[in-house]
Amino acid sequence: LAAIQGTGDFAAWDDASLRELATKGAAYLNTLQYVYGLLQFGISECPSLDAGIYWDKAWAYFAGSAEGEDGSGSGYSAYALADKRCPQFDTCVAGTSLATTNENARASWLAGRAALELGVCDSADASFQNILKQSLIPLIQGSLREAFEVDPAKGAAEADGKIEIAEMWAFVFPLLPLLNECDASVASTIRDNMFINADPILQDGFDSVKTAFESLYSCLGISCADVGAMKTCGSTGNELCWQPCSDIISSSLDDCDDNEGRLRSKLRKLTILTIVGWILFCLVACSLLFLIITQKKKIISTITRIFKMLTVLR
Repeated sequence: LAAIQGTGDFAAWDDASLRELATKGAAYLNTLQYVYGLLQFGISECPSLDAGIYWDKAWAYFAGSAEGEDGSGSGYSAYALADKRCPQFDTCVAGTSLATTNENARASWLAGRAALELGVCDSADASFQNILKQSLIPLIQGSLREAFEVDPAKGAAEADGKIEIAEMWAFVFPLLPLLNECDASVASTIRDNMFINADPILQDGFDSVKTAFESLYSCLGISCADVGAMKTCGSTGNELCWQPCSDIISSSLDDCDDNEGRLRSKLRKLTILTIVGWILFCLVACSLLFLIITQKKKIISTITRIFKMLTVLR
């Protein structure tokens, strides 16, 4: 309420900054959280026939009413944020202006909706988890973009001032609970630097905040490639503002891959030995069968003689 009225901590804020804080806060802190709630409620209603309705409502709130049937419109909800960030971070679907995150989320939405119709509740939950991951990426991109523009050593000279601080907080605030679940200490670092009333704001600098975010990507289920890096700098306005991080596979994962490789190798060898064994068995069986068929008369004659000899002995 203070932010809307421009009182208290926000008394010195101009109308444009207050508007950004209120509208973006409503879209990402309220509406997006409501979307998550609808998706989860739909799963909790599974296998009820009405479960899918909640996913339909969730998509309506996620996309908004201004996007149009093909998503090419200019909306105001979470869907629009991803489409706005993708050309800035080079994360659009190739040859389009559609955000990869939106297309991935939409595919999971359709898959989850179909799973609910079939009563396959676990599959619907897996789709929800992917939707959640995809929806975090534009918020992280927005947080990094505004942090860069707030840092005096980076892009602050070309920024508008309070507007970037308002937008930064609107983007990062919805992320904080999930960041805290991954690592409370790292989440605290991000929060302390980007808090709307921090003094000084971004005291550790953009690079520290960027590194803090990147350290949690794996925990959040996303990658450096998913987030990318902003490309709106330089004289052309199309150069990297910072270097993107790299997706490095840890040694523990390498060990797992090695173990899996060895297991697969053993299974292949076992399969080959089994096949060879069956081939030999079939060859022996076929040979015996051929021998019986071709030497039928001799075998019958031999068996007859044996029976006669046994009869005489008795």
